[in-house]
Amino acid sequence: MEPPVGPFHGSRIGDLCPDLPLGLPGTVVSVSSFSGQVLLLHFWASWCPNCVTELAELAEVARRMEGEGIGLAVVALNMDLENVQDLRRFTALRAPLLSGFDPGGEQANALEIIRLPHTLVLDRHGVIVDRILGGTAWTAPPTLEYLRTMVTP
Repeated sequence: MEPPVGPFHGSRIGDLCPDLPLGLPGTVVSVSSFSGQVLLLHFWASWCPNCVTELAELAEVARRMEGEGIGLAVVALNMDLENVQDLRRFTALRAPLLSGFDPGGEQANALEIIRLPHTLVLDRHGVIVDRILGGTAWTAPPTLEYLRTMVTP
């Protein structure tokens, strides 16, 4: 018997991630824009202390990987702010971290994001290869090694 196709089809490990818009201010960017790179799709909110702390760590991970010539992109989708000025208060000086909006929760709902912080790891082909729930020590050596194994072809 085939599993039913519902609103969460395509959101489990091993599924191709839906080509959702990422709400990056001033751009038209979607999941497929990162084809060929490993993508960390990080969902967060300003009221979540772990989420805010992780922004700096994720930016550091992106900088390190970029410095090593590793194709890794990090997109942080905020779920509670509604304007660019508020978003910049949390993400200023966090380049190369890309920041976007999901205040209506459309992307989060499509991907079964049930608590924050929540990060999806997509491979170079857009397939969901991991879901990381809760606070993570992104710059810890074991985490960095795990990410390096994800991006090594």
